[in-house]
Amino acid sequence: MRRSFVLVALLGFSFSSSAKTWYVGKEGDDNPDCGGRTSPCETINQALGLAGTNDKIVVGPGRYMEFLEIDIEGLKLESTAGRWGTIIETTDSDDHVISIGASRVQIGRKGKGFTLQGAIEPAAAGIYLYSFSGLDRIRIEGNRITENSYGIYIQNFVLAGTVDERAAYQSKLQIRYNNVVRNTGNYAILCGGCGGSLIADNRIEDNGHGTGFGDALNLAASSKVAIYRNVITHNAWDAFFGDGSQQARIKDNVVDKSSAYGLTVSNGDGSVVQSNILAQNTVYGLALWQTTNNI
Repeated sequence: MRRSFVLVALLGFSFSSSAKTWYVGKEGDDNPDCGGRTSPCETINQALGLAGTNDKIVVGPGRYMEFLEIDIEGLKLESTAGRWGTIIETTDSDDHVISIGASRVQIGRKGKGFTLQGAIEPAAAGIYLYSFSGLDRIRIEGNRITENSYGIYIQNFVLAGTVDERAAYQSKLQIRYNNVVRNTGNYAILCGGCGGSLIADNRIEDNGHGTGFGDALNLAASSKVAIYRNVITHNAWDAFFGDGSQQARIKDNVVDKSSAYGLTVSNGDGSVVQSNILAQNTVYGLALWQTTNNI
């Protein structure tokens, strides 16, 4: 009898500490009691102020003029209307749209993402992550990231160590099913210290025409990255540049109409480059520099 009582008590504790879902809608009202399905908050920032570890925020359709700083471990941010129906636009063109400062954060989901726009000043980004200590398992999925300087700007380095030691850090980010289009700065996606990550099924198009310099997809010190089934087209600079990204797997991508190089792997020993379509790139379709044991 005593053993059964303890089990029930433990189960009760588990249920009471479970993650919570918060709701946001344009018809909502920001108050300390908002966030329910029938009583949503009006702003995403109000819901962020109420949310805790592993919670989810579900955002209804509309345009939200906000800068979001997410430092809640395990937070998930999704929309009900998808990226065409739910727009987050930063309130200041010098600010990023979303800044991430915690691990296991998820921005969007396939069919439930956002349009992120308005960060147009130099080096401002639709999604920004900078960490000296390293953050892991960030997921960016199903979003339309457009009309910013940088699209996705990730510098995820451990505090100390050599380039090789930083490259060995396995952050295991996922960047999937996004449209990264018409961003004007040097990088559509810059991912440094993103070892063990998956970048797949994205469309990276028409970026960089404001500067004419940079890379559509740049990975630095990011070993064992998988880059699959992306369409990287009509960008103003190199389509892909990986420096120190050893043992990369680059397969089934379409890389065309770049104003410079198509695929470039530098100091990327042990990389696999297979079954990609490389067409109408201005300089080279494929360049391997100072790399060995490649396929």
